Amino acid sequence: MRKLLFAILLLVPGTAFAQGAGFEITPTAGYRFTGSVTAYDNEGVRQGRDLKVDSGGMYGVTFDVPIGYRWQLEFMANHQSTSFQLDRGIFTPRTDLGDVDLDYYQVGLAYNWGRGQVNPFFGGSVGISNIKPKLSAVPSDNHFAGTLFGGVKVFFNRNVGLRLEARGYWSNIDTGINTGGHQSNRNNEALYQGEGSAGLILAW
Repeated sequence: MRKLLFAILLLVPGTAFAQGAGFEITPTAGYRFTGSVTAYDNEGVRQGRDLKVDSGGMYGVTFDVPIGYRWQLEFMANHQSTSFQLDRGIFTPRTDLGDVDLDYYQVGLAYNWGRGQVNPFFGGSVGISNIKPKLSAVPSDNHFAGTLFGGVKVFFNRNVGLRLEARGYWSNIDTGINTGGHQSNRNNEALYQGEGSAGLILAW
């Protein structure tokens, strides 16, 4: 009898935390590291100078919808208030080009390992990035973007958990150089950023 009771007690925590890949909404906050885009002059010639996106805090939300035993369809939106800087090299101070809002809107797939209290996960997403300089004369612009992510979910019970995540961002920056009223050069460059974040999972 004691052995049976002991076995039941051992199974209780696993049963209490066991869950599939269900619906989850997760407000998140984190830190996004410096990203860069190569700068060109008016003739489309690479100048060896980099346009930097400064590091700083971010916040957002993810919404996960179950589509299989361990698979989820994930919708993500987040925001970073940062600034552009022109980097001419280690011996020259950076030039501040002004503040900018950077927003990502993504949809992707997430795969969850396990159905217990601690669940590692990984996935990828595609969508757009919206770059909005805080200058009245410069409009916001949308760019094709994608991410890769991975981390771990730690559930305190069936409905509440902690999501710890690392995410890498890629955003296509398609730049055109106009000369004499027509486009003479076109360059495809990319903005890369990395991020670490934490979020509170609300699951059902």
